[in-house]
Amino acid sequence: MRKLVALFFFIVVCIPVSTYGLTRVPVGGKIFAKYECACSGGFVIFVGPPRPGVFLIQPGVSRLFKGFSPVVGAWVVGNAIPGGVCSALSTVCFPISIQGTIRNLGTGQLFVPVLRVR
Repeated sequence: MRKLVALFFFIVVCIPVSTYGLTRVPVGGKIFAKYECACSGGFVIFVGPPRPGVFLIQPGVSRLFKGFSPVVGAWVVGNAIPGGVCSALSTVCFPISIQGTIRNLGTGQLFVPVLRVR
């Protein structure tokens, strides 16, 4: 009986903890689109190269650094964990396919060209 309880504890507690620790997905590139998850909270960002993907930013889960505002056109770098759900709203709630939930994300500044007038 003790072996069965120990096996159950290992499967339920230890495996998910080690899985989340080993499966961080790198995120990095320029944000080219952003979509609000009206039904589930948070929002989805579409990141371009060099590490492209579609990722969920969830309040309370995602930590933002530097500029603290992932807006379209900003450069980002960070990591995500697999999983997460974004439900968007049109006339009914529907799921959006994502690659993971942002865990840590640093945002850079927007590139604003300087025009010199002579």
